[in-house]
Amino acid sequence: MGLFGKNKKKQTNAEEPVLQQDHNKEDFATRPGGIFIVHLLMNKPCKMPEPEKILSVMEKHVGKVEWCTDDKEEISTAAKYYPISIVAKDHPVEYVDGTIAPPFFQIAECMEFDEKRVIDDLSRTQFWNHKEDYEQILSRCHYNVMATDFMAGELPAQKRADLDMDYMEALVELFPECEAVYFRNSGNLYLAEEIRTHQIPRENRYVHFAVNVRFFNVQGKEDKVIDTLGMSLLKLPDLQYHFRPQPSEDDTRQMDPNWVVHHAYNMATYILKNSPSVNERFIIKNGETIDGIREGQLAPDIFWRCQYEDALIQPRRLVLDICMNEYAAGER
Repeated sequence: MGLFGKNKKKQTNAEEPVLQQDHNKEDFATRPGGIFIVHLLMNKPCKMPEPEKILSVMEKHVGKVEWCTDDKEEISTAAKYYPISIVAKDHPVEYVDGTIAPPFFQIAECMEFDEKRVIDDLSRTQFWNHKEDYEQILSRCHYNVMATDFMAGELPAQKRADLDMDYMEALVELFPECEAVYFRNSGNLYLAEEIRTHQIPRENRYVHFAVNVRFFNVQGKEDKVIDTLGMSLLKLPDLQYHFRPQPSEDDTRQMDPNWVVHHAYNMATYILKNSPSVNERFIIKNGETIDGIREGQLAPDIFWRCQYEDALIQPRRLVLDICMNEYAAGER
């Protein structure tokens, strides 16, 4: 399937880029239950904060923490030259074999940012959630600190979402030089100051910052595809809408893609807030229906049927496909 990437910035005297799919490409950043990855972007190299400050800031945001080693000399050396590892003691993970162990965080040293390796062409068309043109941000941010979590994949979805967002807030405080944050798992790009000053309710932070609602035009057709990227990290389904804005030539009613984008954010928030425990099935079952849209508002008398499918657009992952009745496109 050929896709047009829908750019927020209007293109002048140029056609939209045609993107080719590669469903065979493995993407470790979107593996269900994988590691949370952020790149803290900055315009000059920075030093790792002192070990005492790292622990102090981390404890303020995520609770009790400790180093992965008791060797003070090793800690001091790692804080200067190597990735540092910090155990999140207040967030134990219970595994299927009964083992209980806390997850941990890792923060790498500041390095040059290899933009072309980290951000592919498709991701570049999907920067929606920033107030400054992404080309300007990336043109001046040549350095980054990569930060991850580890062994957090078995946490219940909402607990992990809260933990990763607490971690994100700790990171932008630890590194005041950070100008922007790139969320590797979803392709979102945010200004660091937006994170430092946000007023988003605690339980809504993950969907707001770490879930990307993407928008594509299908080459040679009137079809649109809107999907989410970022829910699979929590072992929850991403969403997918494949539709035509106008049902038929004889039917002039229009489905504004912005209405669908808002619907996707609302659905992702609902799925996360109502996520069952890690060993149970998803909250929405195959064949069940959800409220559709009429004139931009949820309409309880319109029923859109849900079905789990493989994603139409890379990366490969399970999605909850939402059939939009007369607006639906493709085969189901």
